[in-house]
Amino acid sequence: MKTGRPHLRSVLVVAGACFVALAASAMLLEAMPADTALREAILRLASPRLLNAMRVVNRAGDWRALAPGMVVLLLVFAEARRQWWIWSALMVSAPIMEWTLKHVVARARPEDLSFGFPSGHSTAA
Repeated sequence: MKTGRPHLRSVLVVAGACFVALAASAMLLEAMPADTALREAILRLASPRLLNAMRVVNRAGDWRALAPGMVVLLLVFAEARRQWWIWSALMVSAPIMEWTLKHVVARARPEDLSFGFPSGHSTAA
């Protein structure tokens, strides 16, 4: 990728290396007993009001919220409109890559049998 911002290239390289390291550790290590214990401790501390707020935040990472957000981004920012194809490609490719990586890494969640890595919320962000 050629860019006038060499620091951006460095950041992308470091971020990519960190992701590869996380994916490798997720593939090699089983879910730890601490994963389940930490999840249960957090849920015990959470109030019903906090859980409802987190459900709203959870829905914000869904395509039904992200797609209108992308439309607003394109309407408001001229730079985003000039690079509309990048935003469109991300909306299509990110969920495909997430699904693919979940099945390659195959890291079980502590609470059920579905795969938990990479996080859908992290991918959406």
